[in-house]
Amino acid sequence: MEDNILDNIKAHLSNGFEKDFFEEAIKNLEVHSRLRLSNFSYAIRELIREVLSRMGPDEKVRSSEWFEPHFEEEPQKITKKQRMTYAIHGGINPDYVLKSLSIDIGAITKDLNDKINRLSKYTHVTEKIFYEDNEKSSNDILKHELSIFSEFLTAIHDCKTRVIEALYDRLSNHVIDEFLSTSITKIDELSTHHYVEDIWINEVYIEEINDTNIDIIGLWINNYISRF
Repeated sequence: MEDNILDNIKAHLSNGFEKDFFEEAIKNLEVHSRLRLSNFSYAIRELIREVLSRMGPDEKVRSSEWFEPHFEEEPQKITKKQRMTYAIHGGINPDYVLKSLSIDIGAITKDLNDKINRLSKYTHVTEKIFYEDNEKSSNDILKHELSIFSEFLTAIHDCKTRVIEALYDRLSNHVIDEFLSTSITKIDELSTHHYVEDIWINEVYIEEINDTNIDIIGLWINNYISRF
């Protein structure tokens, strides 16, 4: 088995149930049964559902301004795409993410959904799947099915990182504009003439993007001010 694939998956799973569930899913590959691949794939599909529920909790997704019911008869039901959308950029409007941050969430979630569909291939046991299962080795399964699962988890993490980095750039510019447009009262009291020579921001850390807020910590502003 490819340890790097397993390690990457575990790095994106939460401690406790998710990691324990994953370990049990792997054990399906050690059973000499024609259904081992189908059982394994079914377990991974359920694990994805659990991971997405953690990343996109029901109440958070529904309270996001962009949420719209997808099922007319079940308006409270949430789709996988909506959970993935929340996992990547929280309650931020997708139009803002596309137009202001230049990140196409629609294309990203389509790719993620395609990966889920590929992982679901073996959950429906047909005659072909039944006999194909018996011919695959555990290493073959790992390199194919688990690599897709690993790519799925990595893609969500990387896309969220892209959103955070783009927000950081816009935040920095906004803070600088606010600083330059606001009178520095204490300097005004000491000097009738002054100007800002330079300004920069260190350590802006976006801690969380949820349904209502973007939580930011560690903001320091450094500046050079000349007065005369």
